[in-house]
Amino acid sequence: MKLTCLIIVCVTLSLASHVARADGFVHPGVLHSKEDLERMKAKVSAKAQPWLGGFDVLASSKYASADYRLRGPVTNCTIGGGKGQYEIRDDSSAAYCNALMWYIIGEKAHLQKAKQIINAWSGTMQTFDRKDNLSAGMSAQKFATAGEILRYTKGADWSEADILACEKMFRELLLPAILPTRAGNQGALCLTGEICIGVFCNDRKIVDHALETYLGNYRETDPRRRTVSLRSYVFDNGQSGEAYRDQPHPQGGIAHLAEICQTAEIQGIGLWGAYDNLLLKAFEYIAKYNLGEEVPFEPYTDGMGQRRNSISESGRGRFSPIYEMVAAYGTRRGLDVTYTRQVTAHLKYFPETGNADHPGFGALTYRLSPVALPSVPKDLAAFPDDGKVKLSWSAVSDAASYSIKCATRSTRDGGLYTIVAKKVETSSSTCVGLTNGTTYYYVVSSENKNGESANSAEVSVTPAVASK
Repeated sequence: MKLTCLIIVCVTLSLASHVARADGFVHPGVLHSKEDLERMKAKVSAKAQPWLGGFDVLASSKYASADYRLRGPVTNCTIGGGKGQYEIRDDSSAAYCNALMWYIIGEKAHLQKAKQIINAWSGTMQTFDRKDNLSAGMSAQKFATAGEILRYTKGADWSEADILACEKMFRELLLPAILPTRAGNQGALCLTGEICIGVFCNDRKIVDHALETYLGNYRETDPRRRTVSLRSYVFDNGQSGEAYRDQPHPQGGIAHLAEICQTAEIQGIGLWGAYDNLLLKAFEYIAKYNLGEEVPFEPYTDGMGQRRNSISESGRGRFSPIYEMVAAYGTRRGLDVTYTRQVTAHLKYFPETGNADHPGFGALTYRLSPVALPSVPKDLAAFPDDGKVKLSWSAVSDAASYSIKCATRSTRDGGLYTIVAKKVETSSSTCVGLTNGTTYYYVVSSENKNGESANSAEVSVTPAVASK
């Protein structure tokens, strides 16, 4: 099943708008878009806070030094008693941090260091231990993010031969260690690495596999569970399947799921809102608990037959560098992420750092200025006809235009919305080219110069030939 392609024509009263999901990718398109990178650069240049504070944290990291001394590469990367496991983790972090430094302040030494690291590994490594899925996921994400910056930024001069060598490393060495993905936070990390590789390699099949796995509709308690999905990792109340274990592991698990959503959003795929914003509920749950408040815990028997009766206090109050990305999504869409925002302002947390597991540095890379977003459209209604559907909604006074989004499954059941019309200037539209007897799910969002509102309430409709 191909999740990222849905073609529908929507015609408005004042404007014909035909938007189709193409197989092309947006670049840079892993974790940071061109817009994100330009915002970082402009804010640091203007010495604006908190971005400058976030940059200072990045610049003080040993991984961001243009004089960073590589720990690798190695010819055969092995886990356990071998060599390469931690070397590739550190070196990929340095490649990512130096690529960011170069983009933001323009110093060529950082560019050369980032290229040196990636080229060294892709030109030397011949085998990768397939049991080391953690190092594969971590290094794939950071190498791919750095590689996207280098590959698609003017002046980087990263040769085509080096780019192809990097792609070969991803396809032949790291991806086989990632697949098949695993359960828990390790599985989430594998999925992060997979979607990053897919975007870098412009490979729709790899990306679609990551999306399908993320949206898998099975639970932690299912003994058939072998790979992670949002629904297998996060319960309806927001608790994660590892909340019984300690606090760092479930924070890491939902962070990797968020990293998948971030990359998908850059590619125009609305993954954040799946299952009624279940991932945001998970962040609010774990942020609230680690801020010292109590949360409900649902006892359960997991897929291995182990009974889990209570939430763990181990590591409580230790925040992983994962919250700024989610707070920024809340800002973009006008969503309530109260506890997540409290973490980003906490004295133990701000400004956000980075670590081997997560890129971090979110006060620099993700923080957004609060803006007045347009109101959410209300009263969305759908009227079926032969091969088409007419939509109407109440006009929003502070909106300049609207976007219409459609799915063939409700997002409550893991459906993915695809934008089928943009810049719609009226409060009604007709979607044509539909299949009679198929149920479609629609939402509408409003837009103005400040950004996009949250989605309207969902409506479902089934086009059919009118009865005589």
